[in-house]
Amino acid sequence: MKIGIIGASSQVGSSIALYCKHFTNTDVVCLVRAAYSSSFFELFDIAYDRVDFNNQDTLKQQLSGCDAVIDCSFPAGQLYNILPAIKKSVETIIAAMPEKAIFIYMSSIMAYGMPPDQEYLEHYSIPRSSYAFIKRNAEKEVVRLCKKYSKKGYNFRLSQVHGFLQSVNGSFREKLSSASIAYISGPPQTPTNTIFINSVCAAIIKCVNAEVKPGLYTLVSQPQWTLAELYNYYVVNYNIDCRLEYLEELNKEKQKTTLTSSVIKRLKKYRPLLETYILMRSPGISIKFKGRYRQSEVYSAVNEVAVKTAIDFNLLGIPPFNKIDNINSSVQEVVAHEKEIETFYNKMITDNRR
Repeated sequence: MKIGIIGASSQVGSSIALYCKHFTNTDVVCLVRAAYSSSFFELFDIAYDRVDFNNQDTLKQQLSGCDAVIDCSFPAGQLYNILPAIKKSVETIIAAMPEKAIFIYMSSIMAYGMPPDQEYLEHYSIPRSSYAFIKRNAEKEVVRLCKKYSKKGYNFRLSQVHGFLQSVNGSFREKLSSASIAYISGPPQTPTNTIFINSVCAAIIKCVNAEVKPGLYTLVSQPQWTLAELYNYYVVNYNIDCRLEYLEELNKEKQKTTLTSSVIKRLKKYRPLLETYILMRSPGISIKFKGRYRQSEVYSAVNEVAVKTAIDFNLLGIPPFNKIDNINSSVQEVVAHEKEIETFYNKMITDNRR
């Protein structure tokens, strides 16, 4: 089995490459825009090359022999430029793929369209954030282009990806280590929308082996981890001296607010909609509007009284759409995989320094 990874220098892309190459006996070729990540691929003996979406002939050669092509990329730039760039790159990739290869687009669970501060997963017909708008339209483009080029396509709505190479791992550990008591928003048995790299790779392999029909899937741990399992994983496995306290509801004491902060709070509710459906279509005023908004936020923050909040934000609840089942994500399974990967990674780093 051979897979090509576009955007392999991303955290998820590089982690997939490392795990597939060394723990699933999968041949991997990584395609990146810049050479700064080359040391990672060279250290772990992972084939890589620069990708040029303007040269389809070269891309065809680079993807030759691949059974699957995974797109983990997300272009930088102003909001109004991102979606056109995604559409262009996705078509170039799909057109250059081998005839029988499958295409997997790494979308996000945020494509369900919730407002940025909503804690429970829910499908919104009209996305409430620009990121969700972009990802959902990218998913539609994948479906259209796979039909156009007669390819099998998969959209993976990734839950929050954990693993020792992910920045969220460091964030969780840092926040828990700096608190004697960590307040967690929600009951301890509430299901979280999280997944680890070994489960992501298991889902990829199932698609390559035609065990899963093409379509849209939410990638979440099976069984889903609860809040207690997620936070205990960090406290126990990283020996963090921190007591966990679960809050049924966040402290919602009224704050003393100025007129300015009151207006800002109202604006926050509608900001994602304004940004997605107005500013993305008006590049000329987008930057000015954001600058004014940031100034108002700073002023508001200075004049507000702080209240107790949860240590972190977690997206809770059960995904409403299809999931890829039978990817063993039990706590015991994940802990074993994570220890194996981290031990291998640290050994390679240590050996390379000698």
